[in-house]
Amino acid sequence: PRVLCTVRDPLDIVVSLLAVGNNPTAWWKKAPKTLDAAAGLTRKYLEASMKALEIHDVTPIDYADLFANTQRCLR
Repeated sequence: PRVLCTVRDPLDIVVSLLAVGNNPTAWWKKAPKTLDAAAGLTRKYLEASMKALEIHDVTPIDYADLFANTQRCLR
């Protein structure tokens, strides 16, 4: 089996986390609500992803490319 790791612009991640965190009807009730909290969580996720890329046979895929060209990316 192939393991995929999506790679996304960190600023996009922070913006997305803040959008969820500041939406009272969002599914994730404990999402970060401040810039510091969102940036910290993003950093934590990125560090974990980098470790996974070093340790495991992981295929990185660009998030924007995956979104725009799903079928091509997954071949």
